[in-house]
Amino acid sequence: MKKLGVICLALVLALGSLGVAYAAWSDVALVEGTVQNGSLVLGIADCAVRDSNAPINFGGDYPTDNPDQSILPGFAGSPFLLDKNVAWGDCSLEDLDGDGINDIAYFNLYNTYPCYFNAFAFYPYNAGTIPLRINSVLIEWEGGSQLLTQNGYVGMDINGDGYDDVEILWGDNFGAQLHEGEQGEISFWIHVLQPAPQSSTLSFTATMMAVQWDEYPHPWPTTTPE
Repeated sequence: MKKLGVICLALVLALGSLGVAYAAWSDVALVEGTVQNGSLVLGIADCAVRDSNAPINFGGDYPTDNPDQSILPGFAGSPFLLDKNVAWGDCSLEDLDGDGINDIAYFNLYNTYPCYFNAFAFYPYNAGTIPLRINSVLIEWEGGSQLLTQNGYVGMDINGDGYDDVEILWGDNFGAQLHEGEQGEISFWIHVLQPAPQSSTLSFTATMMAVQWDEYPHPWPTTTPE
């Protein structure tokens, strides 16, 4: 009888152990928190032009301390100085959607002539919180556009006469990664070609597009983004 009591006591203790274990397995821990999405925002901080010196004499200053530059077709060789100041360029930025962040750059070449060379730059920055990469640049002018997705050479018929007026050489910028608050530089050379109309103003805009860092490269539609 004493032995049976010991066995019953052992069984009770065993069941008690199982009960504790079962309670532990079925325990619930409630955790409360907030999930906040990041933002992907690309802005343009500034823009610059290599030759922004307008001549005093519209027909050209000679001699001058600010001579124009030229380069061979296809950007062969390096830019070289001329002996007159005739043409020039400028750039500006605009905030199209009113969010306080500039998102488009305007570029102009004035009083241009064949073989004239200039260089533009604009400075994108990450205005959001998600790391991003520069995916492409959309160049637009009256009556036409060109979506650029890789570095290299491209010709553009800005005045719509069926012949390229300028050629552009883009630097190594696509795929550049920018973290929150970080700024980069995108620069390109531009060369006026023989078919360009005399003493003309050539204008175009540049809009950059970016994707989060792990989605580059990303195919974009051929239509103009809204």
